[in-house]
Amino acid sequence: MTTRAPRMKFGQIAIMLGFVDEEQLDEALRVQRETSARGGRHKLLGLVMLELGMIDNAALIEILKRYEELESSVDETL
Repeated sequence: MTTRAPRMKFGQIAIMLGFVDEEQLDEALRVQRETSARGGRHKLLGLVMLELGMIDNAALIEILKRYEELESSVDETL
């Protein structure tokens, strides 16, 4: 059985790149959970942050690029 290295999560990358802080991440996660709990459609964290005005489209793209780069580097080490 192969074990994968832990993935870095979207919120962690957003913090690492300086787009949000811990408090903003917690708020976005709370909104995401509450929306789902009320029966709303599950939204990806990046979209929640975008809707809350925490990040803009350029930041979202940058975070997603870094996420993909990190995923690729994890896959290459396996």
